[in-house]
Amino acid sequence: MTGMVTPLAVIQGVNGLAQSAGWPGLLKMTRDWFPSGSRGVLLAWWSTHMVVGGFVATNLAAKVAEGGWMRGAWVPSLVLTGLALLFGVMARDGSLTKAFPRGERKGGLVLTPPLLAIAAMYFCVKMTRYAFLFWLPLYMTEALQYTPQQAGYASSVYELIGFVGVLAAGYLSEHAGKGKRFGVSAVMMGVLALLCVAYPYLSGAGWLWNVTMIAAIGAVTFGPDTLMAGAAVQDAVPPESTASAAGFVNGVGSSGQILSPYVVSLLSGWFGWHTLFAVLGAASLVGALALATQWKDR
Repeated sequence: MTGMVTPLAVIQGVNGLAQSAGWPGLLKMTRDWFPSGSRGVLLAWWSTHMVVGGFVATNLAAKVAEGGWMRGAWVPSLVLTGLALLFGVMARDGSLTKAFPRGERKGGLVLTPPLLAIAAMYFCVKMTRYAFLFWLPLYMTEALQYTPQQAGYASSVYELIGFVGVLAAGYLSEHAGKGKRFGVSAVMMGVLALLCVAYPYLSGAGWLWNVTMIAAIGAVTFGPDTLMAGAAVQDAVPPESTASAAGFVNGVGSSGQILSPYVVSLLSGWFGWHTLFAVLGAASLVGALALATQWKDR
């Protein structure tokens, strides 16, 4: 078993590296597909793949793994290969590459205040998002005395209602916010901060209270997450810098994702779950304040 650790770590690293290249390229490609005036709504629908895809992939892997764990690895891989071939045949760049020929492209990525604000917020939201995504069932089994099955069903609401938050953020940014994506996301992050602090006090009030809080937290987590990592990045930089900007923002966000399990395990173990949720609330508030510095930006 020990001899398998290094090959497994290498494979996982290569897998993560390959996955990290997907979103920046897609964001640059889709910038030409959608007009800026409706980018928030259209990319909101586009970004629902984050929730739906994860939900479908998890259930597919779990189902096929009933016939052996090797099937749980091979079947999703074959599905992904088919989708990759379909993408390679059908997907095409828009006018972006024509607008900036190789010899006429401008300099590299410039770290402007709006882009830095997005990156700071994304660090905070990914740390919070992955804390809930992976550790919420453990909290419910330890602190609320749920069975593993009850905890699993309750925690699934986080992603399912997150779907609604993705669409709400897109529509609000285009209509109620009149294109002010920073303002809409700052408000949602502020609400997330309050809900994180309140969650351990209300989650024990009964199943309905717990599930309602999880649903609300999911909505105000995935909403600003997808809005700022998608349409806001496209708005914040020149066309030729879109992929670089998306890579920068996601790289900073991934550092929050990497830090998340250490934050959860250390704080919950040393100081208790209430302290952990308070720290997640503080991180969300920092993200809200970072976005608020660019409130007037469209």
